[in-house]
Amino acid sequence: MNKLVGSCCALAALAILQFLGHWDSLLWPLVVMTKEIMYTLPVGLAMFSGDAFQMLSLRNAGSFVANFPVVIIFLLFQRSIMKGIALTGLKA
Repeated sequence: MNKLVGSCCALAALAILQFLGHWDSLLWPLVVMTKEIMYTLPVGLAMFSGDAFQMLSLRNAGSFVANFPVVIIFLLFQRSIMKGIALTGLKA
């Protein structure tokens, strides 16, 4: 039973870390998307900064919106993340 709980925690940690990694994906959507309406949030935030013109207030608001789900997911699954990371190095 203990192995099953450890495996579930490790898989939950892997799923959460994969989600967080793909949530911030910038390069692939930038290459693939051809219409501005299809841009992901990180690509849209990158479009707010230019050489001469930067919309700091919109970029800050967008950064908050982009990071809010990540913080909520981490707070909800913090125990599973920490347990999964701790159990990955142990040999049963």
